[in-house]
Amino acid sequence: MSGLKPIRRANGAPYMGDVTHYPVDPTNATKIYAGDPVKLASGYIVRADGSAGEAFIGVFTGCEYKNSAAPGGYTFSNHWNGIEPEAGATVTALVADGPDLVFDIEYTKAGGAAVPGDLGQTYTVSLGSGDDATGRSTAVLGTTSGTGPVFALPLTVAPHPSDPKIAGSAHTYRVQVTAALHQLAGSAA
Repeated sequence: MSGLKPIRRANGAPYMGDVTHYPVDPTNATKIYAGDPVKLASGYIVRADGSAGEAFIGVFTGCEYKNSAAPGGYTFSNHWNGIEPEAGATVTALVADGPDLVFDIEYTKAGGAAVPGDLGQTYTVSLGSGDDATGRSTAVLGTTSGTGPVFALPLTVAPHPSDPKIAGSAHTYRVQVTAALHQLAGSAA
């Protein structure tokens, strides 16, 4: 599983699934997947690109929009497919947006095991294209950057279950990160 997954708060309290509702421009053709970092732009939630210097507001967990053909008249999806719903429909994103949230994300280190120096730094987030079948993000921890949007916490890294543990190969880990640049904490961009 890739993407950013909220797991706890910085004080150690568990993440309880709380989200804030934000509007998505129904004409926005860019797909947004569960686990993608998102930001507010012109009053709407958009997929953040995870680059150095870019603040984000939280992580996309799903969306809902009016759909007269659906039971109850609404559709819930774990991703925004970029296709405008019926005329006049509003699209609402559900975003895990607490500035104190800690997220789990995949980290691949080429050429060997992660070392303590790999953590305690800011990183970019490499988004990938997302998975249309599951609606999940394919985002992974990117490269170190002095102005990256996420900070890798200096905790013990856990090997990813699919890691082959072959000497000299790329090793995949799950690491915990927090927002280094967060729109609700006064970071711009």
